[in-house]
Amino acid sequence: LAGELDFESRGSHVITVLAEDAGSPSKSTTAKLVLTVTDINDNVPEFDRLLYRTAIAESTPMGTIILVVEATDADSGAFGTVSYSVQGTSSFVVNTLSGAIATNGLFDADTGATEYNFTIVGTDGGGRFSVTDISIKIADVNDLTPEFTQSTYSVSLAETQNVGLAVLTVIASENDQGLNARVNYSITGGNDDGVFEIVTVDVGSDIAGNITTAKPLDFESVSSYTLQLSATDNGEPPRVGTATLVITINDVNDNAPVFSQSEYSVTVPESTSVLTLIQTVSASDADSGSNGRLDYAVLNGTMNDFSLPRATVGEILVARPLDFETIRNYTLYISVTDRGSPKLSDVAKLVVNVQDVNDETPVFSQANYSCSIQENLPAGESCVTVLATDADEPDTVRSQVTYTLASGKGFFQIDSATGAIVTSAKLDYDLQPTIELSVIATDAGSPKLSATVTVLVTVRPENLYPPRFFQPSYAATVSESPSSQFIIQVSATDPDGGGLLRPIEYSLVSGTELFEIDAESGNITSIGALDRETADSHTITVRATDFGAPPKSKDVQLTVTILDVNDNPPTFETSTLTFTWLESTQRGTVLCQVSALDPDLAQSGNITYFLVANEDSIVTLDPYTGEMSLAISLDRETKAQYTVKVQASDQGSKEGGADLTAVAPCVVTLIVGDVNDNSPMFSQPLFTISTSELTLGDVIGTITATDRDAGLNGVAGIQYTLTGTDGQFTVSELGAITVREELDYETARFHVLTLTATDSGVPSRSGSTTVNVTVLDANDNTPVFALHSYGALISEALPGGEMITTVSASDADSGSNAVVIYSIAAVSGSPVRGNGAFQIDAATGVMTVPSTSGYDYETTTSYEVIVTASDGGNPPRAANTTVYVSMADANDNAPVFDSTEYLFEPQLTVTSGVIGGVAASDADS
Repeated sequence: LAGELDFESRGSHVITVLAEDAGSPSKSTTAKLVLTVTDINDNVPEFDRLLYRTAIAESTPMGTIILVVEATDADSGAFGTVSYSVQGTSSFVVNTLSGAIATNGLFDADTGATEYNFTIVGTDGGGRFSVTDISIKIADVNDLTPEFTQSTYSVSLAETQNVGLAVLTVIASENDQGLNARVNYSITGGNDDGVFEIVTVDVGSDIAGNITTAKPLDFESVSSYTLQLSATDNGEPPRVGTATLVITINDVNDNAPVFSQSEYSVTVPESTSVLTLIQTVSASDADSGSNGRLDYAVLNGTMNDFSLPRATVGEILVARPLDFETIRNYTLYISVTDRGSPKLSDVAKLVVNVQDVNDETPVFSQANYSCSIQENLPAGESCVTVLATDADEPDTVRSQVTYTLASGKGFFQIDSATGAIVTSAKLDYDLQPTIELSVIATDAGSPKLSATVTVLVTVRPENLYPPRFFQPSYAATVSESPSSQFIIQVSATDPDGGGLLRPIEYSLVSGTELFEIDAESGNITSIGALDRETADSHTITVRATDFGAPPKSKDVQLTVTILDVNDNPPTFETSTLTFTWLESTQRGTVLCQVSALDPDLAQSGNITYFLVANEDSIVTLDPYTGEMSLAISLDRETKAQYTVKVQASDQGSKEGGADLTAVAPCVVTLIVGDVNDNSPMFSQPLFTISTSELTLGDVIGTITATDRDAGLNGVAGIQYTLTGTDGQFTVSELGAITVREELDYETARFHVLTLTATDSGVPSRSGSTTVNVTVLDANDNTPVFALHSYGALISEALPGGEMITTVSASDADSGSNAVVIYSIAAVSGSPVRGNGAFQIDAATGVMTVPSTSGYDYETTTSYEVIVTASDGGNPPRAANTTVYVSMADANDNAPVFDSTEYLFEPQLTVTSGVIGGVAASDADS
């Protein structure tokens, strides 16, 4: 045998055998050999799937075929016959011949397994076998009805339960699986008016029904509800569980009592007896029980004149005698309150109008009246008007009053309606200096009521002379004072008195803004402060007036002289002063002068000055002139400002009083002006800056100087200059050093600069520092190959690892920027790309043949290899070169006949000659 036999591929073979002798010409003959191959069990059964999956309902009957598996065996006879068996379960069985799998029991997805995994074994007649996996899921069937935790639920709700608040949460258990276990709740009865609603919600692992109120509850309308609840699962067909919910509505005091009228009105005579019933009020309440029991009360408005003695009955009684003249009407507020919790109430208004009766006597406005009338005046001279009022109801006969005279009718008469009394004849002081009248006031009621009053009339003699002062003029001297003080008393007499002391009234004609006079005594006092500094004397006019008819008066002059008192402290003309002096000011220089004023006289107005604060004893002070002189040397850089406080005092003590000082000192601020006496200074004599060579236009560092002087003498006036730069660097007015021309690390790696800071003082001052700039290399040079291109000639049979050629590149940068890394970027071939491969050492540039070269001269005679040289910069820079590789042919191909078999049939009679031809070729060149 030249190879293996396979019954399954070919059951027999026919072989032709040739027998040939060695004669010349040779002779031969053939025979056929038939070889029959006998089968052996060299194949295992093969299932058409590695895994079978299916699902059955949990209600599937026992013995139901659910799946058929099939395995084939390439062998023949018994070796190719497959029988089946089950491994890993007893819940299923398999037909050994057909592979039909059937159930071997009953299933329950709710309590048992929901998935079965087992193995079917297929075994041929020779004992070889294979297996396949079976996965069967048990699908739930809706075979359980949802069941509420209770068949009947009971709950009580207050009728004030808010809409949307929870009433009860119910749960119906459903032991099915999947959608069959998903329950939806509903109210199927007893909810015709839609007062309640139920919502299905997830509560943990349960599905619950939340029952809430959808409309307000009202005990007075419906006192209880019986709801039919349903729980329906999502099975097909669905199954429904039911329960009953009894809801009892509890009465809440939600109805307030309501009066039958919001306002009552009644009229009662003021003579009504105490405890008389004047009004009954009533109210109703829609609630029940104690919520509907009512109590009445009077809130206010009774003045204790009315009462409600029984709380449960709304009867209003008179509690005290009524008086129209005191209170004509009452407004009572009656409350009614139920006995619920909380209590609710209503309020009604009761207006009680009191009816008047004639029970009031006229009353005069005064207990007695008087008047004064000069003698000898004609009849009709007015004396006085009496007034009587009647408290009975106005504009009625009960309150209408008329007046009559009971005495004095010969000299006087009275207006019956107005009560005005006038003379009816001339009066004579000498005959009758006083007259007493009696006046009666009578109302028109029934019966009539009256009152009497006395009027005393004084008869005055005629006024012939004005009053007379005891002095033709008056003078007074007082010291100035901030408060009121007595000045003088003036007095006068009336010659008409005939030696008798007659009353006189005193008044001021002028000076009333500062002085006042007692009208009876003539005592003159100051109203408030008298200030000599405002006016040192005052002239006022005093008047005396008698009580004659017509009155007569007399004026007199009063001169009041004001004496000085030390009552004014010195006052600075300005409370703050500010001066600026250069720090070069010499000691002894007068810096400034303070000045204060005092309006007092003599020593009370004489001012001296003294220091109360003298920072660093900077100044000396002249106590009489207020001049301040510099006492120390100034240095603004040490201290730029000083504060001095100066106080002023008068000399009142020299006149027996007290010295007064200014209310507040004068604050003098001395500002030290700057002189350019400090040079700019850098913080260090040498600064070092490192910068990349690729920073053209960039600020590579900022160096600033300080100057203790101020303004343009100091930092604000500093200008910066650079020397030693050869124009490659520049500096800004803020000390920022900028690269002006390109830097080149490969040309110059260090630069030494001088930075000078000059202030703007006169004359200016300057300071310098050295700046060393170190240029850092940047990846600004690309690798350069030593040759523009490279060439190599190699044999197509060159073994792996052999060198092809070496490429070389250099980089003018330094460090990692100058490290060159080689790589092959692309390969192309001619006439076709072929399978040729190349490799290059990344560090040395040596190109070598890889272990599997793929060269074939007969396919590709030459290659172009693109080599890249990259440096180590970031980002890297790179250059390319081309390596031309030519292939040399190698004898790597054997000759090949153009046919694997030739058939020649020469004539048996031919003894020599050509009987046929063969041809071969070689791919090498």
